[in-house]
Amino acid sequence: MSGDDVPSDFTDTTYYRPFADDSLAETPASIMEKSEVTWDYPSNAWPWESEATIKYKVNISAVQAAGRYQNIITYVAIPSF
Repeated sequence: MSGDDVPSDFTDTTYYRPFADDSLAETPASIMEKSEVTWDYPSNAWPWESEATIKYKVNISAVQAAGRYQNIITYVAIPSF
């Protein structure tokens, strides 16, 4: 990940984190977080605007059978007031 408000452990492009597996009841991880959610009147700025890029890494086992596979990645945005 790179961009605004991403976790500090994403220090460079070689770092990755596996996705939580919902079928194993693994806890999802936060990928972006911001504490400023109000208008900054003095500087006329939108402090909550953020942009990040996620690159996916796919590891395929040498014993994986040939075929077509798919997965679902769900992102949940939780507002804060």
